[in-house]
Amino acid sequence: MTTSDLPESDVAAIADALIAKTNRSELKWTAFPDTSQDEEYAVDTENFNYYVALSDDEWEGSKARLEIWKRRAAPEGKHLQVATLSGGSDSPVMKLFTVVRRHTLGLQTLKDDVLNDLGLG
Repeated sequence: MTTSDLPESDVAAIADALIAKTNRSELKWTAFPDTSQDEEYAVDTENFNYYVALSDDEWEGSKARLEIWKRRAAPEGKHLQVATLSGGSDSPVMKLFTVVRRHTLGLQTLKDDVLNDLGLG
């Protein structure tokens, strides 16, 4: 699936739900150790695995990508990819990527973090 397979409102609802859970520290995203190609983060929930990444293309610029995989119990064990959502600079998927990156870096409230660093908070 790509963004075109889902209504934009569904993409926004999924991204907004992941952002809300991330902002409440209910999801703990981890960075992939090998980020030689794309900057990528992952989190698992009871039923799904989520991967969010940023890729740079010299022709299209930066794009964020969200992959959603359905977890499958043993004995099958294999997870099944059910969606790949992507978007550019103003997309819900890019907003999710930005929130995930900041949380992974420990910057939950960027404004407060910057003002405190400057001695103005």
